[in-house]
Amino acid sequence: MAKKYILAIDQGTTSSRAIVFDKQGNKISQAQLEFRQIFPQSGWVEHDALEIWHTTYEVIKEAINKANVDTSEIAGIGIIQSGGIEPDCFASFEIFRHGRFDRGCIVLFCHIDNPFCKE
Repeated sequence: MAKKYILAIDQGTTSSRAIVFDKQGNKISQAQLEFRQIFPQSGWVEHDALEIWHTTYEVIKEAINKANVDTSEIAGIGIIQSGGIEPDCFASFEIFRHGRFDRGCIVLFCHIDNPFCKE
């Protein structure tokens, strides 16, 4: 099959989004799912890394299905993390110990580091 489409993945601070574009840049379909903002203490903000992964996977499937295209027709995938130049979210992953994330992703606007920065 001819490669006719581009899949764009936008990983935002509050949601995952996937968009299918044709060769001319027209939006064919879009899917978006929000994920939880977790506040373990006042001023702290975290995300569940597995929830981000799952919402990303689901929006990709939905956008491709809505567009009614075969995955073999997708020429490429573009990924943007829309929080700016810095990563929005940082997660440590101990795959060799237990294969899961240690804790929530620390989000860009979290104030967990305020005491350190004040020193």
